[in-house]
Amino acid sequence: SICVFVTFCILLSVGVPLMVRGIADSKNFENITPLTDFQRVSPCRILRVEHATAEERYTSKENDQEYENYKCKDVYTYYFEVEGKEYKSRDEEKARFEKRCRNQCSDSCPTEPEEGSQLEPTTYEVGSAPSCWKPVAEDLQSEFYKCGNDECYKLFNPADDVADAEEQSEGMQAAGLVLVVLGGIGVIPSAIGMWCACKISRPR
Repeated sequence: SICVFVTFCILLSVGVPLMVRGIADSKNFENITPLTDFQRVSPCRILRVEHATAEERYTSKENDQEYENYKCKDVYTYYFEVEGKEYKSRDEEKARFEKRCRNQCSDSCPTEPEEGSQLEPTTYEVGSAPSCWKPVAEDLQSEFYKCGNDECYKLFNPADDVADAEEQSEGMQAAGLVLVVLGGIGVIPSAIGMWCACKISRPR
């Protein structure tokens, strides 16, 4: 039927752009070299740390049973000083706990520690002096780096940002390929079926 044909066309229309975007990003990674884009500097002094919480809810299905998945995350933002200037880091997310409920999860993500829900520890403490990274490349492709400030001074290793982006690109390519294969398998038979139906129903 036309509804089936449209469904497979939608799968193709979503899958193809995902694959193209993923492939394009993967080619850009060839020109991204964190070791030459950034220079490691030390020490960087942690001035203060801001804390917030974030919730994530999503549904999943197993054995015909639908579940709600709930994740509570602690989000830390660091303010650090390097070369006499203060900078803000990207957000650091740490999963505090995760649950799966048969119905809707009634959990909450409290900002302050309480019994059964302790905050995840920060990576850096106020007053500590870790290393950090300053940009040195003239044509820095900052869209692939998680910069917490306009100058893109980084408290966290920029190589980790590229690794995360590569993983996301591979996921997009894989998801796009699945959708394209499913859409391609279905769209041709459904198109033939529609053509046959039209031939049969056409008055002679």
